[in-house]
Amino acid sequence: MMYLYVNYKSKFRLDTISEVSLWILFLFGFRVIIKTSTKHKHLTREDRIIIEESLNKNAKLKEISEHIGKDPTTISKEIKRNRIELLPSRFNQSKGVS
Repeated sequence: MMYLYVNYKSKFRLDTISEVSLWILFLFGFRVIIKTSTKHKHLTREDRIIIEESLNKNAKLKEISEHIGKDPTTISKEIKRNRIELLPSRFNQSKGVS
């Protein structure tokens, strides 16, 4: 089910409103937000792999969220919850290994 939220107060079923009406509301300064319900509310392993690869490529959260189809806040929380810091090695590379 898709809904149209106009200024977070009015809620309409999307199939009862036309695309022209959406543009008219947008032109008059209303914030038009379309939310779709998704079956999968949790991130899958594939989603997490995409997040990791995208972060390694310095992609923005918005780009990652659009690619996966999840809210940027979800991506941000996932990163904060599972981020690890790699500490520098104590191995002195100048001495080498014998």
